[in-house]
Formats: sequence, structure tokens, C-alpha cells
Amino acid sequence: MVEYFQETAITDYFKPLDQQAEEVVKMQLKGDEKRKDEMMEAMQKQALLEMAQAEKQKNMQMLNTNKHVQEKTSTETLNQK
Repeated sequence: MVEYFQETAITDYFKPLDQQAEEVVKMQLKGDEKRKDEMMEAMQKQALLEMAQAEKQKNMQMLNTNKHVQEKTSTETLNQK
């Protein structure tokens, strides 16, 4: 019976500390969650930028290829005359 009261007294004594520790952990988890969300958003933006850059490069290559073909065709046409 004495052990029960001692255990209860110890539990009651540390209860405020446990609550404070729990609050600290919750705040840290919220901070971690916020940082994770910010990192995900930054990674998504970076991926979109990279995709846009790749699309731009592809379009430039296609324009250069078309220009080269047109120049070659024009040169061949002039040479045939």
C-alpha cells in the first residue's frame, strides 16, 4: 500500500514536468512539419522550373533544327537553278 502512495506521489510530482516536456515535443513537431512543408514546396517549385527550362531547351533545339533544314533546302534550291 505504501508503494502505491509513493508511486502516486512520484507521478504527481513529475506530472507538470511531463506536461511541459509534452508541450515542447509538440512545438518541435509542429516546427519540423512546417519545415518539411516548406522544403516540399521549394522542391516542387524547383522541379517546375527545371521542367520549364527543359521545355524551353527542347523548343530551341526544334527551332534550330527547322532553321537548319530550311537553310539547307534553300541552298539546295539555289544550287539547282
